[in-house]
Amino acid sequence: AAVRMTMEALRLRRLLEETLASRPWWVLLEFRRTDDEVADWSLLSHSLRELEDAHRIARVISDLRDHALAVVFCDSEEEVRRLLGGIRARRLWVWVYVAGKPVGWSPPEPKTRRRGGRTCRT
Repeated sequence: AAVRMTMEALRLRRLLEETLASRPWWVLLEFRRTDDEVADWSLLSHSLRELEDAHRIARVISDLRDHALAVVFCDSEEEVRRLLGGIRARRLWVWVYVAGKPVGWSPPEPKTRRRGGRTCRT
């Protein structure tokens, strides 16, 4: 099922890139969901709080849970930076597009744990 979801997400990503080529600023989010819907919603709602509008956050989370992808349209580079600054979720990848061209991406934040007084990435 995970391979099928990955292939579906890849096809959707390509379709979105072609369809949204004329949009000035947009962010594509990809999420690897779990079987725990409540935990996923909690993780994503905390990470996407910079979207500010509760309805917008709910729609994006729903898209991520249902399709593994969501698109967020932004009015400016500043809005993109604010959104990216709030994202701190494992299993959430971010691609930034300007006029249909990918200009950057961010892998999920690595899991960290404390070991002997130090924080270690795993």
